Amino acid sequence: MRMMGYMYLMIITVVLPHTVGLADTASHRQAAETLLTVMKAEQNLQEDADRLVANLLEKNPQLASHDAAIKTFVTKYINWASLKEDVIALYVKEFTEDELMQLTTFYRSPIGQKAIDKMPQLANAGTKIGVSRLQKNQEELQQIIGAEPKQQK
Repeated sequence: MRMMGYMYLMIITVVLPHTVGLADTASHRQAAETLLTVMKAEQNLQEDADRLVANLLEKNPQLASHDAAIKTFVTKYINWASLKEDVIALYVKEFTEDELMQLTTFYRSPIGQKAIDKMPQLANAGTKIGVSRLQKNQEELQQIIGAEPKQQK
């Protein structure tokens, strides 16, 4: 009987912590998935992919005749089904479960929903500002590059 007691104790001390750890991992992962759902990650990813294709075709008009193939290719690799687990893993790595829950609470609020809706436009506008600034000053970059000593190969 005493031997059975030791066996139960061993099972509890060896197996139970791992089981609890798995539950914690599962709930942490679920918290990340919930946050991403509230943040409309799937919808935003699709819009980002569409924007990527549109920008690529705008900057490379010679590719216009291949737009369907390019859209198919981009959609093949940039889609929620193929990226979801990797994105969840990123959030699990960077945020505690409690932080994910706090973020979810924020993004469920009216101001959080407004932030979700405005962020893509703000990011796009910010990128355009940066590109514009670089284009206006590209001569300076050319001078810097021209002033560098030529590297011998």
